[in-house]
Parts: sequence; structure tokens; C-alpha cells
Amino acid sequence: MKNGNNRLLVIDDDHDIWKAYQLVLQPEQESEASSISQLSALLMEEYQEEPEESVDGAPDFDLTYASQGQDGFEMVKQALEDEQPFAIAFVDIRMPPGWDGMKTAAHIREVDPNIEIVIVTAYSDRSREEIAQTVGTLHKLLFFRKPFDPEELMQVAVSLCEKWNIGKKESEQRRELEIINEQLKEKIATNERLQEEGLQLQQKLHQAQKMEAIGLMAGGVAHDLNNILASIVGYPQLIKFHLPEHKLLHELAQEIEEAGERAAAVVDDLLTVARGVAVVKQTVDLNMLVEDYLSSTEAKEACTRHPEVLLSSELDPQTLPISCSPIHIAKCLMNLVNNAAEAIDGEGQVIIATGRKELTEALDNPANTIAPGHYAILQVQDNGPGISEEDQERVFEPFYTKKAMGRSGTGLGLAVVWNTALDHKGLVTVRSAQGQGTNFTLLFPLVDEEISLGEKIEPGLEELSGTGTIMVVDDDVRQLNLAGGMLKILGYEVIKATNGEEALEILAEQPVDLLVLDMIMPDMGGRQTYEEVTKLYPGQKAIISSGFAADKDVRKAQEMGAGSFVKKPYTLKQLGLAVRQELQPSDSQIEESLSVEKEQEYE
Repeated sequence: MKNGNNRLLVIDDDHDIWKAYQLVLQPEQESEASSISQLSALLMEEYQEEPEESVDGAPDFDLTYASQGQDGFEMVKQALEDEQPFAIAFVDIRMPPGWDGMKTAAHIREVDPNIEIVIVTAYSDRSREEIAQTVGTLHKLLFFRKPFDPEELMQVAVSLCEKWNIGKKESEQRRELEIINEQLKEKIATNERLQEEGLQLQQKLHQAQKMEAIGLMAGGVAHDLNNILASIVGYPQLIKFHLPEHKLLHELAQEIEEAGERAAAVVDDLLTVARGVAVVKQTVDLNMLVEDYLSSTEAKEACTRHPEVLLSSELDPQTLPISCSPIHIAKCLMNLVNNAAEAIDGEGQVIIATGRKELTEALDNPANTIAPGHYAILQVQDNGPGISEEDQERVFEPFYTKKAMGRSGTGLGLAVVWNTALDHKGLVTVRSAQGQGTNFTLLFPLVDEEISLGEKIEPGLEELSGTGTIMVVDDDVRQLNLAGGMLKILGYEVIKATNGEEALEILAEQPVDLLVLDMIMPDMGGRQTYEEVTKLYPGQKAIISSGFAADKDVRKAQEMGAGSFVKKPYTLKQLGLAVRQELQPSDSQIEESLSVEKEQEYE
């Protein structure tokens, strides 16, 4: 965050409070005489134990002060005009004789909707609802009570600045993605006009190349976003661990974490569109997957949003064993059912059906060739208005949608269905006519294997704790610090390296019990780094991490001896499971839990 926005504005009429902020957030500007006793006198009611040393890599905050609300408001306006906005405004709620904190915050929010506002007060006769109504929203609004703890103030400042910078970068990337999408749409439309008189083989090649190009773009964006989301998902977990009794901050941190997880689900869609995604499969009954979906929260939400649409099933009486990623099949069902329900205006019906089909000869389609054999059928059909013939030709393309973007999904739903079918050596087709409903049909190869029936075990934090020295190698400093913080919580000693070369220099002098290697780094990537490490220490234990999917480099590293692959953004539990499995592989409970989670790691 040192290269991001770390500008803070303190609006408070108490000069001693100004000094307190500076002692906590700009300690290097104070003399050694500005000690813990001064902090305690200004911030705490009585002296307590010495605070812990500040976190490595703590930001160099840029503090600005205002003694009255209107002065602070003018500073915010000027900062925007100078294109140097504040990330956070700490606003005291009582500042006689001018504007109070509520009025100040409301005016600031009008001119700068992105600023994080922290309402600070020793006591308040105003409720949260009244403050939110005056300011306009609880979004980007935090309440903080005096006297506050120095460590809590530092944690809030670090977290909110990080949140502001991540939000800024995500907005820029979204704008870039929208531009790219429009350019891709124009290019696709032009290519289609040029290919109107082409032969069927040329159409097949064109479609495959087009999906691959979009997939590469989607995969690159997904990798970058996952690195960003790692901080959004991970740091709130560290905040909750270090503030075990602070209910409000726990709730705020949980909101941030859940938002990051929702965003990560969208990124998973991008990775599915990228194709070539290595998916760990298991043998399951397709009928069971449908039943699981029908009892899921997603299905219940679809029925709640569309109360006049009846959702039902017609399942084959026999089991339908397929080798698949259950999460991807569930995502296909969710996307197809949501699309069908949204297409129906008023009363209607959506039916999920399963069955069997035998292909006596190869089936050729625009993306791949399906070999003869026995297949399981999954159908989602509705009695809605249907899809035009023109739209059917493009309905599986990413971002091609007739619905309002941002209000009815991401434009990736049917692209996820398309690529999931292809990744499972099957296919998806659509049959529809205006006014006669729509039928999406997926084929998956049937297999002669035993169906998996394992149950997921949820180990506690104490079961994931361990001892030993672990080196984390990652070129992203935020991710480096995050992984290090998680591992320290679990009881491990941590050594950090920002690239492969630095890691090798350290390891030449000091061996470690385990490496956590980022796969994609400049110059020397994770695979090359591990290859060199094994020359120093044959059999060196390691786990691999990346914001992208498990690719050939991951598999090569694992062939050389590396262990699990953990996809970013990962949780404290996921990292702990992978580490424990490598350091104590004889732990059967951890091994079983890890095997269940590996499917998610490879998505």
C-alpha cells in the first residue's frame, strides 16, 4: 500500500486528539520521548500493557488535520480538484460551534462517494440509523468510540486504506474490461459478417479461435483479480483473529470477507471461460446432483424471485454415474434455471430432466467431436417466449446477452455452461422457437466406476496448528504479508522472499521445513524456483499457489515432488489444510478433508 493512497483526514476540534492520531499513525515523526505513556494518557483511561510492535510493511500515512467540519469539507473538495483524494476521513461527531460530525459527513459524502468515513465519538445521543439517514448510507461508514486502542486505530486505518486502494484498482480494471468487451463484440460481429459464406469447417475453426481468444483474456483478468481478492478475503480473517472480542469490527470484517468471496465466485466463472482449466473430477450420480441443487439456497432464491414459475424435476429412475466436477455441474444448473425463470413473463414452468442416450456414431459440433458411446442427459426446459434463431447462434458467447448487464448477472452464465460441457468431454445444445419455449441439453459420458459418497469434515483451527519454519515466496507484497500472517496464527515460523532468486539466496544459508511458492512470478517462476531448490535440498516439501488455474507448470512442479495446489484467494483454513497435509501426511482426518477441498483448489 506504500504506492497507493494512504492520505488520512482527521476532523476534530480537540488538539490532543490530533496528537494522538499522529503518535499512532506517524510514530517516526515523534521523538523517543513520545512514548507509550503519552499514548495511554491521550487514548486510554488508564495505563495498560505495552502494545505489540507494528506490523512489517506498515504504511506511511499522510495525515491532514481540520479543527472544524466546514474546514474539513473544503479540504476534501480541494483534494479532489488536485486529484489527490483522501482515502479516510476520521470525523468527530461533536465540534462546536460549527458543523457537527453528521452534517460534515453528509456534505463530504455528497462530493466524494468513495471516501471511507469513520465517525469518532466518546458518547452519542444519535442512533446508527439516524446517523446513516443523515449521511445517506451505512456503506463506507464506520463508527469508532473514544477512548480507542492504538492497535485498533492502526488496524482500521490499514484495512480501510487497503479497501479504498483495492476498490480504486477494481474500478479501473472494470472500466478497462468494459472497453475490451466492446472491442471484442465489434470484432466478433465483423468476423461473423466476413464468415457468412464460409464452409462448416471454417465456421468450426472460427468459433474455437474466438472462444479461445476470449478465454485467454478472461483468464488473464481472473489471475489479476484473484491476487487482489486474496487481500479482501484474507485480511479480514486476520483482523477477526487479532480482535477476538470486538463485535462491531468482527461484523465489518465479515462483510468485507463475504463480499470478496462473492467476487471470487465471479472470477471462477472467468476461469471456467478461459478453458484448459484443470478440474479434479469424482464419480457422482447426476440425479443426486440435481436433487442437491433443488434443495440448495440458490434454487430456493430462484423460486422466491419468480413465485409464479414452478420448478420441478423428471429424473431417470436409474443412477447416472458421470466423472465430473460437482461444483461446475451445480453452477450449470443454477445458470440455466435462472435464465429460464427470468425469460418467463408471469406464470410458467421450468423442468430439470435427466436420462440416457446412446450415440452410435461420432457427433460433430462447432467446438468438438463427441465419440460414440453411452451418455447421461441433463435437460433444462421452460415454456417461456423462446430464443430467436439469430440469438441461438451466439447465446453461448461470453458477454453476449439481451439482459441488463450488472442487473441480471455477468453475461458469463451460458459461457460457463458451454465450457463446462467441453471440459467434461461432452456438449451442450439449445433448441428453441419463438413462443414455444427453450430446451438446453447437456451430454456427459457415463462411466463404469463406483460413485463417491465421502462427507466433508470441518477441522478446527487447533487441529491445523503446527510447528516448523515455512518460507513464503510471492512477488505480491500484500499476498506475501497475508500468507505470513496466516501461518503465524497457525504457529509456524515464517521467512519471506519476494522472488525466486531471493529465496535461493536465503535457502543456501538456511533450510526450511516447507515452501509456499507462488507459481506466476517475473523472471523465475514457481516451477523454476522449485527445480533449483531441489538441487540444494532433494525432496524439499512445498505447496504451490496461484491466482490462475493449475496449469502444466503446476503439474511439472508436482511431478518433481511439490504437494498441493492452493488457488488464490485462499482462506486460513485452506492454507492450513495444505500445510498440515505436507508436514504431517499421516493425519488421516486432515488428508480426507483436503481431498474433498482439492476440487475447489483446481477450479
